[in-house]
Amino acid sequence: MHNDLWQSYRPNGVPKQGEGLTRKDLTKDTIVAAAHVWLWRRNSDGGCDVLLQRRADQVKNWPGYWDISAAGHVSLGETPLDAALREAQEEIGMTLNTSRVKFIGSLPKRKSAYSEFHFIYTYEYNDEPLDMVDGEAAALRWVPYDTFRQMIEQPEDVMLVP
Repeated sequence: MHNDLWQSYRPNGVPKQGEGLTRKDLTKDTIVAAAHVWLWRRNSDGGCDVLLQRRADQVKNWPGYWDISAAGHVSLGETPLDAALREAQEEIGMTLNTSRVKFIGSLPKRKSAYSEFHFIYTYEYNDEPLDMVDGEAAALRWVPYDTFRQMIEQPEDVMLVP
């Protein structure tokens, strides 16, 4: 299981060396980071599908909502890539080949109580085994990319984590 301290970040996206925060330490002036892994595969129509997970009903954040393939906070001392690899293993039971992980970019996001950087990665799925290991995910579902784009336009209508 991963460390309970989240890595603290500076406003320019650089981690603060050795500074970790718990959820109760978060204030409007604190910045942490989350890593997101978007698994995709080619489909028979020549397009692509995106893997979504339905969050388990017992999780604290967004129970019962659909979310991206795997995501979670960056722990103290971890790189965003390390966090992405860990979350994929924990949430969907998949060991990612690091040479196939593609970094898309990072986005700042202001939340009501604190701020985050979201580090976004993609991974082309090639029929590797998937397993909902840690109980955070209750179901997995492939959706065509065009459908996913429609879902993100009205996330509350389809119970998608915004």
